[in-house]
Amino acid sequence: MKLILKFNPILWVFIIATVLYMDFTEWETTIYQPLLQQVEGERAALERLKGQLAEIEEFRSQKNEKIAEMAELRTKLQVAKKEFPSKPDLPALLKSLADISEKIGMEFSSFKPGGNLPAKEGLLTAKISVKLKGSYVQIMSFLDSVSNLTRIVNAEKIVLKPSTQADSSGFKSIDADMDIQTYYGGGS
Repeated sequence: MKLILKFNPILWVFIIATVLYMDFTEWETTIYQPLLQQVEGERAALERLKGQLAEIEEFRSQKNEKIAEMAELRTKLQVAKKEFPSKPDLPALLKSLADISEKIGMEFSSFKPGGNLPAKEGLLTAKISVKLKGSYVQIMSFLDSVSNLTRIVNAEKIVLKPSTQADSSGFKSIDADMDIQTYYGGGS
């Protein structure tokens, strides 16, 4: 028996559609969906990289600003260093300290040069140990006047103790021991 199939266009369209649909679903699950997931992953990675690039650009702009700011500060430091005396000039400093103590009315008991020490940025410090005698107000006035000198002077290691002697008005005075430092060496 021979089976003769008639050409039925609807049947052929159905068969072709079924085969295409099966191929499409297989293509979608094996090729399209993995590619779509890969594209989404690449988009997320691209967004992270864009964020990192923006951070790098911001850092680069801030870096250049900070470098310019440091160069400006370096220039200011060089100018400021030139304003420091080239030598410690301790006699002039001691005269200033003696004038201040005399003006305030306190006794400048003794002084002892302490040597020169290196400081930062090429400056040196000259140290003097001094002993003063006076009232608390006089000592504070002395320190205030010293802080207003035209050169930079620091008072350190200040020790105040009651004096064993009374001053001319009958009040006990205070003995003050301190180290006074000044900076020099910037003019070279």
